Amino acid sequence: MMEAVSNAKRMVDLATAISTYRQAAIPVPPGHSFEWINAFDMEELRDLQNEVYGAFRSAMDAGTSWNDFEAVLHEWHESAIALRSDTLAAAFAAPAGEVPLTPPVEPVECGADV
Repeated sequence: MMEAVSNAKRMVDLATAISTYRQAAIPVPPGHSFEWINAFDMEELRDLQNEVYGAFRSAMDAGTSWNDFEAVLHEWHESAIALRSDTLAAAFAAPAGEVPLTPPVEPVECGADV
């Protein structure tokens, strides 16, 4: 029961962050638990909200576990981190081309007394 209450609070906090801040074109402030949604545009936020809410309803109706709800939320959070990554942006901006592979390293034989 505590897990349901905790995740319901997370769902309300997410919906509030989207409706209060993002729909008003105001960034979610730093320190807010859902500040990471600033990485998404409004279309992506609609997709996020629909997917997270679907997972939430499914867990509430005992169709899936709360782990599934948490996994969906986690994946969206990870996507936000990736969108904000300078390293990933540089990799996508790099010119396409083949990169030679390095030969595999041969395993070292170990004796039985190691």
